[in-house]
Amino acid sequence: MQLVGLSRCHEKSPYALVSPYLPSVAPFLVSRISTQPSLLAESCRFLCMSPTDFISVSLPRTLPYLFAHCERKVLETIAKDLSKKLSALFLSFSHEILAYIFQLPGPGQTQKALTFILRVLIDAADNVTIDVQSVVKSCVVPLLAELVIVMGDENSERAEMVSTPFHFREPLSPEILGCQRVEEGGTIFASLWWWSPCSATSRFRLIP
Repeated sequence: MQLVGLSRCHEKSPYALVSPYLPSVAPFLVSRISTQPSLLAESCRFLCMSPTDFISVSLPRTLPYLFAHCERKVLETIAKDLSKKLSALFLSFSHEILAYIFQLPGPGQTQKALTFILRVLIDAADNVTIDVQSVVKSCVVPLLAELVIVMGDENSERAEMVSTPFHFREPLSPEILGCQRVEEGGTIFASLWWWSPCSATSRFRLIP
């Protein structure tokens, strides 16, 4: 009732009122779809939309969290509701999911999430060999763009949390190998390395 009153007071639709907070609200609601389904149902009633529609529009906000925390049961429920395979959900948002995972606070959490993702993909591919390098290379450009933005964040602690996953063994032409945040004279740069017959380095200024 309080949210309804706020919505009327600000002359906004319920969704417009809540939308600035969806990056936090959506993972909270969707992650409880199996244990507290009424929570999502009641929230969607307020937002005047079906749970399936809410789940669909919030995928970019919820999938990174769910894959990072290995919430297989919740992910399978979402896949069933949307009539999609779990592997297809990952591939549709792979760079957002991986960017989130490479910002987790510890290497153990990152490795656990990557192992979970590999299992999902391997299961869907009938146990075909898939490794982290191939998954990263499949979306390396948009993934790098996501991470570069974070590395240019004014919050240095957030920027330094980024893991650098671009370490490929195979000398395939030209592949990005590394990314490092560098600050010189108050200007923040991202130094990128890639393999090529003539090794090269490029530097891009990060715009906060």
